[in-house]
Amino acid sequence: MELRSLTPVFADYGEEKGLTKAPPDPHAEDDYRTMAGRPLVWQWVARDLLAGANALHAHRRGPSSGRRSQPGDERIDTSAAPIILLYGMALENLLKGLLIAEGTPATVDGELNPDLKTHSLDTLWTRANLERDSETDSLLAALEWAVVTGARYPVGLKADPESARHLLIAGTHVDRIIRLFEKAEDALYSHHPSGLFEKTDLTRWGAE
Repeated sequence: MELRSLTPVFADYGEEKGLTKAPPDPHAEDDYRTMAGRPLVWQWVARDLLAGANALHAHRRGPSSGRRSQPGDERIDTSAAPIILLYGMALENLLKGLLIAEGTPATVDGELNPDLKTHSLDTLWTRANLERDSETDSLLAALEWAVVTGARYPVGLKADPESARHLLIAGTHVDRIIRLFEKAEDALYSHHPSGLFEKTDLTRWGAE
């Protein structure tokens, strides 16, 4: 089926279910505030993205391996860019959930708190008062680069002399990236000891 032919299919489905005639949800704003204010929701999205990153990393062959995937071959031909994008987005969600658990209001005047409207992992990590060293700084910079432009588009808004370095650092230090997750999740559990996912081996989350 061609993509453009799906439009009437979705339209018919929406009309059949009454979605096209449904009035605006009067509880949408309350539901939004409730959802945004639950650390579990942010951890849930973080774990989903982490699972995707781990699975892709576990089955990655790499574009320069010399041969392409064959039928029955579970390995995937891809660069490291989409993997570190997922890791970066996962860490962003986890840090925002941690900040909310620490007391940062999730919403202000019915919208996401401006303090949470950022992709800056360095800023979020600092606001969460997590320990850091030079290695942490390098990994956060690499993941932030991936989330903002590096792994989303072929080029950024301007030339970045650090782009190759960021890709190399994040792409070859997945174990250290996972340690950032573990540190952030430990802090989350200390501030919000119940109502979260159980602790687990994050290196294996989604990879099996």
